[in-house]
Amino acid sequence: MTPTHKFEELELLLAEIEDEGGSRERYDKLNALLHGDPEACEFYLNYQELIATLDQHFAAQPVELADDERPEKLVLRTTQMILQQSPRVATTMWNNPWWISAAASVMITGMIVGLFALSGGNDTKPLTDGPIVTEIAEEGVAVMARTLEANFLGDPPQPEARDILAPGPLELESGFVQLEMYNGARVLLEGPAKLELVDEDSVLLTTGRLRADVPPQAESLRVLTPQGEFVSAGGEFALAVEGLQSTEMHHFDGRLDYRTETTGDFVSHNAGDALLVEADGVAVYYENADSKEFISWVDILESSRASAHSRYRDWRASTGDLMNDPRVRVYYTFDDQEPSDRTLFNHAGLSSDQDGAIVGSRWVQGRWRDKSALSFSRSSDRVRFNVDGNAEAITFASWVRFDRAPGRVQYLVSPDQRRDGVPQWRIDAKGHLHVEMPAKGGKASEVVATSQPVLTKKTQHRWIHLASVINGKTKTVSHFVNGEALGESKLKTTPDLRLGRVQLGNSAHGGKQPRHFMGRVDEMILFTESLAESEINKLYVEGRPW
Repeated sequence: MTPTHKFEELELLLAEIEDEGGSRERYDKLNALLHGDPEACEFYLNYQELIATLDQHFAAQPVELADDERPEKLVLRTTQMILQQSPRVATTMWNNPWWISAAASVMITGMIVGLFALSGGNDTKPLTDGPIVTEIAEEGVAVMARTLEANFLGDPPQPEARDILAPGPLELESGFVQLEMYNGARVLLEGPAKLELVDEDSVLLTTGRLRADVPPQAESLRVLTPQGEFVSAGGEFALAVEGLQSTEMHHFDGRLDYRTETTGDFVSHNAGDALLVEADGVAVYYENADSKEFISWVDILESSRASAHSRYRDWRASTGDLMNDPRVRVYYTFDDQEPSDRTLFNHAGLSSDQDGAIVGSRWVQGRWRDKSALSFSRSSDRVRFNVDGNAEAITFASWVRFDRAPGRVQYLVSPDQRRDGVPQWRIDAKGHLHVEMPAKGGKASEVVATSQPVLTKKTQHRWIHLASVINGKTKTVSHFVNGEALGESKLKTTPDLRLGRVQLGNSAHGGKQPRHFMGRVDEMILFTESLAESEINKLYVEGRPW
């Protein structure tokens, strides 16, 4: 096919990585396309920012089409929007009236798609059981591209790979993270470390080890330490900061300038050298720079892949006990299934009695690259299954990822028939986890919610573990998020735990108002017993992807 714009090959490669995952061959090709081409790098950054913005505002899901199903206009649509946002890249193209027409068409298409997504299809009436929350995107300066056994200090949730990072502190207790600054520079941080993101080309490192790569298109990266200021105008270097005691610098290639309170002016440093700046700001010795003292880009890539695969294997090993647990009535692992499968296999006791029928939902990547999950994005998406028999208590437990911010109700598990006392598991418009039971005599439903929202701006697009315990004997409901209890509440009436026919990710009695779940489900377990907090915490620890 004859290229129709300068970045068509780059866009097709990025689409393949987004839809099918990266590989060594694809990353090598991406590096070759970006190397030494500032305009291509700018296109890459704008592409990633646009994908993140669409995902954040419209809960957009990537369209998975075979190569012969990709119309040329569809392939170019993202590119046209990016070129419109990037005047430096598009300068020569805007002189062509065809590009102006194409961009206008794309803007109109995007507005229609966005409004349709926000309105929930043909439903035009707003919800009445909670306020509509309008989300404002944070100003970001960097993206957390990759983590490896990373533990952070501070309030949860912890930062995760692909998170957009705003200016502010980042305290890494242990492990490693790779940051991609908005200006194009890359930073590897080794814990324990305290780093503050100042802006898109400046950071403050007060303690810890840092390795930085500054390509020509990034122009520069400034790193402030207690001992001085280091500025790279291109190249690679590393720093080891011991608080107020010293800063050790290793300069591998390119240009690097530094200044301290003692020197005052910037001093250029030779590539291949190293120096130690003590508390008084004086460089006390020089030696050869040693790249092996710091983690490399290849190290963190290979190690993070190996760590994720190891955690996936450990989780698979732990599923055997659950499959044979007599308390487990339904166990959907979402594992070992083909993209064409329209049956969700139940692994509880190796019985097919509670297999689920997949309606609309499509298979996507789960918590690990080797694992699958189901994506729910439209009002038709759901899984239908049966829960036979009765129980004195039940426990719902599931790994989910919400792709929509709070603003409307989203059902996780809901019986087909709205019967008195039969529980429904859902998220309300404010982001609280609910167990709702219709009351007798036409009274309002009894609702037991978490004391704090589990779906917030920070937890959106993250894998989180949710669990709720409904005990018919004690008439209590308990909620858990990521293995931690959020309190116990008393019920006024005895719940009816005969679920019967059930829908996962949707509700059969939501009326015209959209109440379908928007996100991904990776694992779902239904126990016919009240699980203890220690057991729920074990489910979380054994299943967490990091």
